[in-house]
Amino acid sequence: ALARELGAGTWHNQDSPYDGDPCNIMVIEMKVKSYYNALRGLCTVLFLFGLMLLSNFLIVSMVDKELVKPVIEMIETVRTIAQDPMAKMPQSSFLTANHETRTVGRALFKLSNLLQIAFGEAGSHVIKVNLRDGREMSAMVPGQRLNLIFGFCDIRSFTDCTESLEGDIMVFVNTIADYVHKSVIENRGLPNKNIGDAFQLAWAIPQKKLEAAKTVGQMAKKLATSTYIGDCALRSFLRIMIETATCPKLLRLTCSPDLQRKIPGYVTRFGFGLHSGWAIQGAIGSKYKIDPSWLSPHVKWSERLESATKYYGLPLLMTDAFREHLSPRVQQLCRRVDRIKVPDTPYPIDLYTYDIKEWRIDDLELQSSAVTVTGVNFRYGRGPSFF
Repeated sequence: ALARELGAGTWHNQDSPYDGDPCNIMVIEMKVKSYYNALRGLCTVLFLFGLMLLSNFLIVSMVDKELVKPVIEMIETVRTIAQDPMAKMPQSSFLTANHETRTVGRALFKLSNLLQIAFGEAGSHVIKVNLRDGREMSAMVPGQRLNLIFGFCDIRSFTDCTESLEGDIMVFVNTIADYVHKSVIENRGLPNKNIGDAFQLAWAIPQKKLEAAKTVGQMAKKLATSTYIGDCALRSFLRIMIETATCPKLLRLTCSPDLQRKIPGYVTRFGFGLHSGWAIQGAIGSKYKIDPSWLSPHVKWSERLESATKYYGLPLLMTDAFREHLSPRVQQLCRRVDRIKVPDTPYPIDLYTYDIKEWRIDDLELQSSAVTVTGVNFRYGRGPSFF
């Protein structure tokens, strides 16, 4: 009766394939069902295991892409800045991250750029030491002795410009600063200080190692490289004079009626001084304020030369120490102005200039239709070629 109820077979039908002991038949049926149940359970376990592996892989990949890699790139960026504070940080590495990580990466990118702009080359050693040691920011870091070319650039008649332009004086100064810094950087220079109406600039002199050269050609190449930096400094100042004198924005500002009444025909003019010597590069200040700078008696010489241009009636003066770093061809173009003896130097100093005509509004030809601004005609900037 139990076998018949379970459908496992019949007890009296001899022709039935299930005829036999109902207990044995039931055991066989239960084994088959257990086998299929076990196989189904195994498949379920394998499926869940694969699903867990896939989900774990996807989660790890997402965390690695969105968090781990950007953080590692930020750490590498900080290490790179610690090794070379003036190295440019690539921003593209954070573009594929999520919004939060991308925001942090962009902030780090901007902070590094601001740090480089604020400290400049003169403060790079302080950045390197403080990032490497991981301590509180401190200016108590020994300086470095370097051989440099020092340049000083001063805007002429700045007091009259300030009184006449008033609020526009900031536009005037920042436009000039853009021309000055761009010209200096593109000529291998290092902008250092902005002193209102003046700019302190420098060029690093490559170390001469001619004794290590194996051939005469290598010696000549190294000598040319060491002297070319002087040509870069001189070219930078000549470029500043020409580009600022023909800049439409500066011409509009200097055509102010009040300024033209005080200084008729005024355009942006400068005084330049160039000198070469050693200096100690570092940062001066405390934990409250740090200013990168160069300390040396040679640094003030470029400023003295700029002041002397007013006495000699020249836009540019250079010392014989700087002239030594010019190429022979450019040295021949420099004219000696005077030989002076000052108390703080044991030997006389020769002063040179590079003759170039100062630009005036009347010198500008009209490229398009004349534009009259407060009664003065000027041409939309066309800068002549130079060097």
